[in-house]
Amino acid sequence: MHDFKKFVFVGIDPHKDQHVAIMVDHWGEVFLELSFPNQPKGFQDLLDQVETHTPKDRVAVFGIEDTGGLGRPCSQWLTLRNKLVKGVNPVMTSDRRKRWPHRAKTDKLDAAAVAKVLIENFNTLPQVTEDQYYHGLRELINRRTQLVKTRTRYKNEFHRLIHGHYPDYKQIFCDPFGSTALAFWHKYPHPSSLQEVGVKRLGSFLQKHARNMSTKKATEILSSIDKTQSVSLEARINIPIIRQLIESIQQIDRHIKEIETLIAETLEQCNLHLDTLPGVADVTVASLLARIGPIKKFSSADKLARHAGIAPEDDSSGNKKRHRRSKSGDRQLNAVIHQIALNQISISKNGTIKCPAAYEYYQRKISEGKTKLSALACLKRRLCDIIFAMMRNETRYKHPQPNINFKHSVAQ
Repeated sequence: MHDFKKFVFVGIDPHKDQHVAIMVDHWGEVFLELSFPNQPKGFQDLLDQVETHTPKDRVAVFGIEDTGGLGRPCSQWLTLRNKLVKGVNPVMTSDRRKRWPHRAKTDKLDAAAVAKVLIENFNTLPQVTEDQYYHGLRELINRRTQLVKTRTRYKNEFHRLIHGHYPDYKQIFCDPFGSTALAFWHKYPHPSSLQEVGVKRLGSFLQKHARNMSTKKATEILSSIDKTQSVSLEARINIPIIRQLIESIQQIDRHIKEIETLIAETLEQCNLHLDTLPGVADVTVASLLARIGPIKKFSSADKLARHAGIAPEDDSSGNKKRHRRSKSGDRQLNAVIHQIALNQISISKNGTIKCPAAYEYYQRKISEGKTKLSALACLKRRLCDIIFAMMRNETRYKHPQPNINFKHSVAQ
């Protein structure tokens, strides 16, 4: 427990252009009210003013309501100068403000609410740490996610347009978005563009993009389409759109590869080995680190599971003891661990199980009477134990021996 008489509490309400700060003691007496720009010069002004108004026998503690990342530059600036900074959830600030008898809302009132939450929840609020590495990974993952979403949208549009020109386009190429297929659609977006093209010419074009492509493929393509198909007005309009979509998809593919290369290079800078966990690749590792951050934020695997919204919530009443599935926590982190669990219990076409220990544990939970979804939730909870231990100890995943309980397979 802390002696609150030794502290003064600075609540900061962040905004895009400027922040508002209020400094109070544990009784709520205001020492300072300040607006300062969201830039290093403003942060220095805040620190100078706080140090000037802080009594000699007290230490300043900062609380920042980080909404949408607006408060991160300030919190990181203060953290790098060895100041104690606590992160305040906006929900807690909103709940604190609702207790007041009036409905007014100003930046100063928000900053005061942050300070009150800081005082009331000082021991439970998370301490802000230097996280440039993890924040960089988060930026890379966010960028890749947006690129994948954009590519999917372009692919769906391409499917719709190319089907009008080549109704059997999926039979022409097994992968409509392979490099050879995209080159073909870009060169010949409509069957009429193949009128003057013979087997030899088309075969030569295909071999430029795929060395193992034979003239037999060219023969199949030319025999499966109607080169005499007339070009309608709609088709003439769609042809340049199809080519633009192909160029956009190709460019996005290049950007995704660049991002994935950056992710791999960034992961080499840390001494973690999460990629040794079955069902986990570089992108998944980066997603885990980006959402978890420094593992020292969590004192136990239970707290990590609760942060991810994987730990069940108590829903007991009277003599009835029961639990329910949590809908809170970091849903993005929850989704990443959910995907890892699905990967581990998946079975390939040749019947190989990616992680036999995880599959055995999953099947055992089902045999105990749990539903598939509940069994998967149990597996996710065990994965939290493993991920926590691997990050804390900086160890590789240790594959359990046959017939060993999965929950005891945590990295050692």
